Amino acid sequence: MRKLWAGALPLMLVAGTLVAGPQISSPTPAAAAGATSLSPANPMKSERFNYYSSVPTSFVRPVVLQKKVGNSWRTIFSGRTAASGRFRFTVHTGSVDTLRSYAGAISYQGRIHPAVATAPITVRPVDQKVSLSVTSPVGPRRTLTATAATSPARAGRAVSLQALRSGAWVTIASGKVAANGRGTFRTAAPAAVGSYSYRIVAGRWNGAPSRASAVVRGRVAALAPSWTPCPATAVWAVQGLDDRGVWTVAMCGNTLTSMLPDGRKNTWRVVKKYRYGARALSPDNRVRLWVDDVRDEYFYTINNFGPSWSVRRSLVVTRYWIR
Repeated sequence: MRKLWAGALPLMLVAGTLVAGPQISSPTPAAAAGATSLSPANPMKSERFNYYSSVPTSFVRPVVLQKKVGNSWRTIFSGRTAASGRFRFTVHTGSVDTLRSYAGAISYQGRIHPAVATAPITVRPVDQKVSLSVTSPVGPRRTLTATAATSPARAGRAVSLQALRSGAWVTIASGKVAANGRGTFRTAAPAAVGSYSYRIVAGRWNGAPSRASAVVRGRVAALAPSWTPCPATAVWAVQGLDDRGVWTVAMCGNTLTSMLPDGRKNTWRVVKKYRYGARALSPDNRVRLWVDDVRDEYFYTINNFGPSWSVRRSLVVTRYWIR
């Protein structure tokens, strides 16, 4: 049974349910007569929580949940106990409230059982907290680790990692927090060097509203290649990997210089220059090297073996550096 009190209260419990009989067959914390407990003990504001208690009689009898208003008690929900005397109310509140349960005097099998009230218990709902931390800086397309923390901890609460893109928040990963209220996401960082905005959103939980964390800035930084042939004059440098090993290419002034997997150093004639890339030819004009943009995922070499065919090799960018 459910009953909301009449009139407007400044600190009102907004919902409640009494569960009795077979519906409370599972063990409850209120095993001792008159003992009262809350589950969870530290509810969030607006989160539903269970009020467990019992009366010292072994038959079904009416019971009410009351809220202290001033110096008096006001009934807010009513129902009936189980035959064991146990009962449970499910309520939620956004403010500090003092509650008790009360069973009026009743005649049962020719005997008058006096009224009984449980000891008052004060509910102090807490503000939920949601925070995010990210590894920063990371290299382009490298793994970005984001850790969500929610409090109070609620195992299994859904959380979403969001990134700000073109002025809108976009979910890039989703999951659930563990029993400690924390969860870790691993996702690819953007390809372009720069600063990016992230936040975590904890979903609604048992009546408590969703909550977004403060915005956290993550930075994508260029990673310097392990070898640069002209550190004083290089405009940019990039490393790429294929099945033969690691290539390193650097724009040294107006000349393209490369280090091959076998350690050989080559100089290329630049035929077209870009801000972050270049197209060049080998001294014998038989091999073309294309680096359209060091921030892209690949760069290429094309070997010309004849007038009608060639071999294109794609190198996956592993590191790059821009002056």
